[in-house]
Amino acid sequence: MLTVATAAELSDLIRDCDGYVRVAGGGWMKDDRGPANVRLDGLAGVRDLDAGEMVATVAAGTLWSDFVAELRAAGREVPVEAVGEGVTVGSAVAAGIDGWQYAANGSWRDWVLGCEAVDGRGRVFRGGGRVVKNVAGYDLAKLLIGSCGLFAVLTEVTFRLRPVPGLRQRVVIDMTSAAAGLTALRDIERVCPSTEFATLRGEGTLAVSLAGHPEDVADDLMRIRERGTEVSSPTSESRTIRGRVPRSALADLCRGA
Repeated sequence: MLTVATAAELSDLIRDCDGYVRVAGGGWMKDDRGPANVRLDGLAGVRDLDAGEMVATVAAGTLWSDFVAELRAAGREVPVEAVGEGVTVGSAVAAGIDGWQYAANGSWRDWVLGCEAVDGRGRVFRGGGRVVKNVAGYDLAKLLIGSCGLFAVLTEVTFRLRPVPGLRQRVVIDMTSAAAGLTALRDIERVCPSTEFATLRGEGTLAVSLAGHPEDVADDLMRIRERGTEVSSPTSESRTIRGRVPRSALADLCRGA
């Protein structure tokens, strides 16, 4: 297994290779066509973080968790989720899997501004840029999102950022049925202004994210807790509340607050 540290090294490797070059997917993407023989571990680190301009450029081999931590230290975030241990920035973007926040915050395509990549012939190219309205040629960065590395290997990604909310609180509520969960979802979105997103999973598990000014989030959280049962306080680690709201409480939730 070879490790490259720059896009130029990956380019030379592809050009000089007599066989195939298959890049490891950073703990998320699996390739059934054969074992990987190249890793991008050396392509790691945040290369540019401009908190004022809300833009960050990061190497594709950087762990997503490390990138998120550095952004939070600067009071910024990319409001998309890359779930999984060992997921890198490159594999997350190449997979393009949207998480719970999609309905409220958009997909990877909404937050990726540009990229650097190496194609199958070893040519290094750039797509997009550092601004949202970039009309200089084809937007190749959008083409590579969700492509699973089919067209090129990402080596660098530039993201659009936003400020981190004053407080973000997640609530997971086990409903009696999917229909009850859908009703609760609509009610919560209507009466809780700080709702960032609300998602119904499975047969009635409602996941709600509240975000905004701490007082506003606390007020909305109280609205939910006052009408629910078995709702415990969040831990400092997960900051997630689990609870159960009975069907009889839905009408109160709709009329209250």
